[in-house]
Amino acid sequence: MLWHEGDHEAADRVFERALAAHDEYPPALAGRARVALARGAWGRAVELLERAHRRSPEPTTAWLLGDAGTAAGDHASAAQAYASVVDAGRRSDRRTLARYYATKGLERDEALRLAAAERGVRADIYTEDAHAWALYRAGKLTEARAASDRALALGTRDARLLYHAGAIRIALGDLKEGERLVRAALALNPGFDMTGAAEAERLLARRKPPLGSAR
Repeated sequence: MLWHEGDHEAADRVFERALAAHDEYPPALAGRARVALARGAWGRAVELLERAHRRSPEPTTAWLLGDAGTAAGDHASAAQAYASVVDAGRRSDRRTLARYYATKGLERDEALRLAAAERGVRADIYTEDAHAWALYRAGKLTEARAASDRALALGTRDARLLYHAGAIRIALGDLKEGERLVRAALALNPGFDMTGAAEAERLLARRKPPLGSAR
């Protein structure tokens, strides 16, 4: 909860307490790595994620490890980690793999197929969000908006949900609401995802009017 609210220092303290109670607990290691990534401590993030991934080779952890390796300049290790996302995702986690593909702009048809298949099993807000983002990447904007609306239906404060919703609305021409949602995502948790946060910043920069011009 603290991580999603953007309180990285408090979140890190709680992850540290979890590790004191349960040594080398993978979710707490990954949580501390998220904080390290948000702080730009790439080497620290890699070290934590390697420990987490050795103990629990889940696709989400592999994804974070790939991002950390990329940021640290270790592209060979990052490629290995990203390959693990695909392998583990195909075996056991279609939603994460669909979200990974859509986030990275890869395998658009497969991302859409995986997200749609997962939605047939569990149509919760995070599956709706993964489906919305896969639809967005595939250029199916009207369907993406409907899925995104379902993802936001409970009012969940998650920067990733807000960013996706905002980007979809901007693509559909609803600029005011779209920009509001993207700004809200970055204000809530500017380190929510390395790829998504960077995209959000670029999207707002493209929308910013030239100096001296009327909006």
